[in-house]
Amino acid sequence: MAEVTSKSRATIPAGRNGKAGVFADVVTFPASAGASYVTGARIRIDGGAINTV
Repeated sequence: MAEVTSKSRATIPAGRNGKAGVFADVVTFPASAGASYVTGARIRIDGGAINTV
């Protein structure tokens, strides 16, 4: 299991797996005051694993 995790992590440019809090922050952002001027967006939460837009 550790070998699979290590190989997977090596493919992510951020160099680490995302933690639950990172995903939660992105999910709750649209409902926050900080997003009051956002009218639409696609946000990838993949640590840079997909390098195209």
